[in-house]
Amino acid sequence: GSESIILKVTNTDEATINPEFKVRFNGGWDYNLGLAAGVEFALDTELALAPDGGNLKVSEAGDYTITLNLAKSPCTMTVSKK
Repeated sequence: GSESIILKVTNTDEATINPEFKVRFNGGWDYNLGLAAGVEFALDTELALAPDGGNLKVSEAGDYTITLNLAKSPCTMTVSKK
C-alpha cells in the first residue's frame, strides 16, 4: 500500500519565513528526516531523505505543496511551489 502524505504549507510573510525545515515524528527530534547525503534541494524533484539528514531549504515565501512518501526506501519528498 501507499504511505504518501501530502502537506500544504502556506507562508506569505517574507519577514517571518523560516526557509529551512525537516520532517520530525511524534513531536520530537529523536527521529527526523532530512536530505540524504549528496542530495541537493530542488523544487519539483523527488528528493531522497535520510534519518538525521540535512535541512531542506526554500528560497522564498509562498504556498508550497509537500508530498512525503514513507513507502519508498529511502523515503522521499517532493516540494512544489504554487
